[in-house]
Amino acid sequence: MFSGEGEFLPVSWRGDGKYFATMSDACGSGSLLKKIKVWDRDSGDLLASSELRSFAGAVLEWMPSGAKIAAVCDGKDGNESPSVVFFERNGLERSRFSVDSIVKLLKWNCSSDLLAGVVECENYDAVRIWCFSNNHWYLKHEIRYLKRDEVSFIWNPTKQLQLICWTVGGQVTVSNFIWITAVMENSVALVVDGSNIHVTPLSLSLMPPPMYLFSLKFSSHVRGMAVYCKHSKNQLAAFLSNGSLCVVELPSIETWEELEGKEFSVEDSHTEMAFGSILHLEWLDSHKLLAISHYGFSHSNDLFQTSLTEGGLRGFYLQEVELECSEDLVPGLLTCSGWHAAVSNRNTLEELVIGIASNPASKHSAYIQFSRGEIQEYVSKIGISRGSLEQEHQGFSAACPWMSVALVGSAGLSKSVLFGLDEIGRLHANAGILCNNCSSFSFYSNLADQVITHLILATKQDLLFIVDIADVFNGELDSKYSNFVRINSRKKEENESFINIWERGAKIVGVLHGDEAAIILQTTRGNLECICPRKLVLVSIINALVQKRF
Repeated sequence: MFSGEGEFLPVSWRGDGKYFATMSDACGSGSLLKKIKVWDRDSGDLLASSELRSFAGAVLEWMPSGAKIAAVCDGKDGNESPSVVFFERNGLERSRFSVDSIVKLLKWNCSSDLLAGVVECENYDAVRIWCFSNNHWYLKHEIRYLKRDEVSFIWNPTKQLQLICWTVGGQVTVSNFIWITAVMENSVALVVDGSNIHVTPLSLSLMPPPMYLFSLKFSSHVRGMAVYCKHSKNQLAAFLSNGSLCVVELPSIETWEELEGKEFSVEDSHTEMAFGSILHLEWLDSHKLLAISHYGFSHSNDLFQTSLTEGGLRGFYLQEVELECSEDLVPGLLTCSGWHAAVSNRNTLEELVIGIASNPASKHSAYIQFSRGEIQEYVSKIGISRGSLEQEHQGFSAACPWMSVALVGSAGLSKSVLFGLDEIGRLHANAGILCNNCSSFSFYSNLADQVITHLILATKQDLLFIVDIADVFNGELDSKYSNFVRINSRKKEENESFINIWERGAKIVGVLHGDEAAIILQTTRGNLECICPRKLVLVSIINALVQKRF
């Protein structure tokens, strides 16, 4: 919509089409101060208006659910950065968060839980994605483009986690995101927020985000990470939106209380070759990473790393990265610098990869899942031999964005079993489907030795099941767990095989292994809840009695 002076005036409709909002000058005088006005579609009446504000540009976006109207305001004075500000339908400001650059475009996804925007930075434009949880806005993802590409985007109107970006050069990129838990195998929560990763050991304190114990600060926004926690080592690798790879070695968790409230700056690793845009990252061992990267596209990070060489690569690659630290490890301190990274092996990929997971039964291998659910095992190079992909005989019958590998069996006789959850709630394992209405799952080890003894799963009907891992392979799921659905009967509560989750939509985010015997749930509003199911508590008591720890 244009004013009489030819000025563009943004208009945004509420999701149900009953109301719409406009942004215009207070008196049509061309003033820098503007108002947001809310109108009724049928009568054309003005229902509400905001106070006069110095809005930055013509950005106005009404959340499809109708709860908030997003706009961009200048700082209250010249020393402050712009802010994304949210208004209610009555014109009152509800909340805001700061951005470090000019916002050119904002769009909500169809479920109103993600906000994406095009941000104009000094040397590039970026598509950024924010989410809201526990009264805090998190910057979760950034994709950089060259300024000449003039990137724009839309959200898929029916798929809430699909983002479609395009450039003036004709490149169209479709990104499918998934939510993954921030709680690692060692019960440590690592929450990404812009250029920070907030660290909280939930085994020491059940501290819900946005609170945290200490923080890691990186040179650019974090796009993803991988954690290694074996043999008393705690290491974290993170890849950034500028194409850098960072590595941190953490001290023993028992010493972390001394780190409370501190922020540690992490240096980029030293390398002579661009890693491209890393999509997936996994540890093979304490000095070796496996990465899925792409090169040569408008949003590939190698285009921004002009000082590094990539040898004219274009497309998707499976890369093995070797790490070496030139600094000595000091007990009780973090090692945040001195890391060197080099690509030791690279394989071309002809098909899209949707997930990778390390093999806990083998030190130098990982499972690669392709777009149709096929699984191949990657075996790292040893000596002069070259790393290679080998065909795995059991895959999934459908693509499973959430994939985990469980080590099952007894000591010395354990084997790896792949579990995968697809987009419609089917939990796959052991060449079959275990559950048709699963919303989230995790694993519990009663000896805290990485050998899994129980499968923990939550259903879409808000039921929590504790499944003995032996029942998965003995074919006793239907008889013992009633096909993971509620059966209306007069059974006593103590004979029921499930626990009612008291808050609708809560999901499993982590487990405390061993004697702790606890399950951590996160509700839709963001807070954490910890429960100790009787079944796991009894197992931990039996273990203590057997080991004469009483």
